[in-house]
Amino acid sequence: MDPVAAARALVEEMFPGALYAFVGGSVLTERRTSTSDLDIVVVLDGLDRPYREALRWHGWPVELFAHSETSLAAYIERGFESRQPTLARICAEGAVLTDRTGGRASDLQSVLGERVSAGPGGQKPATCSPTCSTTWPGRAIPASWRSSAGRSCRPPPGRR
Repeated sequence: MDPVAAARALVEEMFPGALYAFVGGSVLTERRTSTSDLDIVVVLDGLDRPYREALRWHGWPVELFAHSETSLAAYIERGFESRQPTLARICAEGAVLTDRTGGRASDLQSVLGERVSAGPGGQKPATCSPTCSTTWPGRAIPASWRSSAGRSCRPPPGRR
């Protein structure tokens, strides 16, 4: 089974109500080896505490990061502050496994992709296009994910 299909099956089995989820890391690159693990970020509604778990699933080693949207934003920001944006990279460079939010996963990928591309510390872009908005569909984008101009550097809903 390919890594994206395996990760998607794991999320569907273990977290059928996940808001969205990503798989990333070396398993999706040419650096993949027989011991590469599935690095999975899953976002759950109402999760009281984020957690990290190492497990084996159908022969795959898995590093699982479970978060609410609020905890994910905080942990991602800490990663940028420490110049080790592991979660941001998984979300920005990985594959979306599921998205039950109408596109917040791909919106997050775009915003974090820009911050990761900005280099150390994930500086926010100084400028942004005039079509940017400050909300995901139905929800404000965390301030730490916006540009320094206060926008999210993505088209507003309905203008994709």
